[in-house]
This record gives sequence, C-alpha cells and structure tokens, in this order.
Amino acid sequence: LNAQGGQEHDDGEDRWLELRNVRLYEFADDGRLQSLALARIAEHRPGGWLLRDVTRTYFDERSVSQTHVEEERWESRLDATALSADIDRPRYLSASELQAVIDYRLRNRLDASEFQEHYWGRWFYPLNVLALVLAAIPFAFGMLRSGGMGKRL
Repeated sequence: LNAQGGQEHDDGEDRWLELRNVRLYEFADDGRLQSLALARIAEHRPGGWLLRDVTRTYFDERSVSQTHVEEERWESRLDATALSADIDRPRYLSASELQAVIDYRLRNRLDASEFQEHYWGRWFYPLNVLALVLAAIPFAFGMLRSGGMGKRL
C-alpha cells in the first residue's frame, strides 16, 4: 500500500478514513508482482475498504493487461487506525486510541515517542496541576506578621 494523502471524516453517524492516489501491490507466492492497482480514492468505512476510480494492471508471464472500474471492494485486514495515526494529531486522540497507536508502532518497530509523550502527559497532567497549586499556596496568603517571605517558603 502506498498513498499520497488522506483525511478523516465524521458525519455524526459514521467515521471513516479517506486516502488519495493509492497504489496496491499484489504479489504471487513466488514473489513475482501479480498486479498493481491505482485507486484515486480509497475509503475505509465500518464495512471495509472501498476503492474508487481503480485502474488495475495484471502482469502475466508473457503479457500485461489493464482494467478500469469505478468502484471495487478490497478485502484487507489493514486497520484504518494505523493509517490514520499519521493523519491525526496525537493531542486529539483519546487515551485508548493513543495506546492502540503506540502498540501498533512498537509492534512494527516504528517511532512512537511523540504518541508516548502525549499518552503519559495525559496521565501526569493532574499531578502537574496539583504540584503547581501546592507551590502557589505560600503566595496566596500574602504577607503575614509572623515572618517574611523566606520563612513562608
């Protein structure tokens, strides 16, 4: 799979991923390129992948043939979450989505540091706020007669 861009859509009921200018390579068991599909748009909806404006080139042993279809379903276990991770900004993902992206990236030996930073930042944010509130308490009470600023700190 090779794509040149994409975006996520949300119409209130369904949420789907749309990729543009997608190339799908299909290989035979012996490693030979069997077909190449060029899809102008690939949509991943809850029902699976739908390719639009598809030109497929088949490579036989001694010939090459080409077909064109307006729509084609693509059966794949490829998860849209993994593909949309680079489209989504980590700060807009929920903690569970961040964890899924981190797991995927680590499983595939990809850099997950940006997503890990946002994930752990979510968990430690309340502790940061509490520490800052505790640090500000001496300044909240103003000058006391019993001592100066040094004593209160």
